Amino acid sequence: MNDPCICFDKIYKNYLNTSVFSGLSVKFPSGRIIGLLGENGVGKTTLLKMAAGILKPDKGEIQIYGLPPKSSFAANVSWLLSPKDFAPFFRVKDAYQYYQDFYPDFDSKKALKLIEQWKLPMDRKLGQLSGGEAERLCLFLALCRNVPLYLMDEPAAGFDIKLKRDLIRILLSQLDEDATVILATHLLRDFEDIFDTLAILTKNGVCMADTDTVREKGMSVEAYYLEVIA
Repeated sequence: MNDPCICFDKIYKNYLNTSVFSGLSVKFPSGRIIGLLGENGVGKTTLLKMAAGILKPDKGEIQIYGLPPKSSFAANVSWLLSPKDFAPFFRVKDAYQYYQDFYPDFDSKKALKLIEQWKLPMDRKLGQLSGGEAERLCLFLALCRNVPLYLMDEPAAGFDIKLKRDLIRILLSQLDEDATVILATHLLRDFEDIFDTLAILTKNGVCMADTDTVREKGMSVEAYYLEVIA
């Protein structure tokens, strides 16, 4: 396993008087596309938001490349925003400018090329775009940051089949080969071919598995997942 990019050490987190994590410890390897999988409500979003520093654990320690999330986030992590994270009056060019102003590592030329390639009108408000167009813009902006780690929570939840295929192609073509992606999804069949590593979250912890090892055992990724959560 590669050196870890994120380490969770004895994490406790309660949400709305419900225990989400009780002493969770797990390390995520770097340089991999990792599928963060699990049943609805098991804590995938909470785990990613703690890694991004959006949520804090009630107890325990998190390190990203050896630093706390807040210290490491700006320089090392690209968090995939959703269209609703932007102000309703934001136009495409405003969202583009936001990234250009706030992130020195943002590759504005690459982002502009993608925006033009996919014919997203720069003067159009995000609320006037189709759902797929707005989600695609957010994806472009997040992927055009030059950082080692990308965190994505259900990036294709509202996409049609073509958009899901586009997302896979974009992921593979835009990222540096040494980058790490942690992608939380319940759409296993749509993404299983791009995952290098599976991180299957259950009530008992996280089961890590290399997808090549799973296939060498004669199992499909889906079959392995269903076996773990059974």
